[in-house]
Amino acid sequence: MQRILVAFAVGVLQSPVVGHTQDESGFSRPRIAAGHPDLRGVWQVLNSAVWNLEDHGAELGVPAGQSVVVGGEIPYRPSAQAQRAENYENRITEDTEAKCFMVGVPRI
Repeated sequence: MQRILVAFAVGVLQSPVVGHTQDESGFSRPRIAAGHPDLRGVWQVLNSAVWNLEDHGAELGVPAGQSVVVGGEIPYRPSAQAQRAENYENRITEDTEAKCFMVGVPRI
């Protein structure tokens, strides 16, 4: 029983303090002690943003979808735009999900 209490106390002491900030609309965003957004939890996409954040037409295995980005387009730097184009060209051979690798596990 003491071990459980000690483990609980250590966990509580190591966890960041969570605060909240409000924007002009009154929405309260949770923050950790350092002031960074609190992104803990489970994140799941229930729209076509899992394939592309911007407007996109349907392709093999990808449904068409509307942009979830304010303004419709991501303001890429030229180098990032070039990397995006390269990733798109190599999507068939380099897609880790198509190779059945677990999402979030780096390729070795």
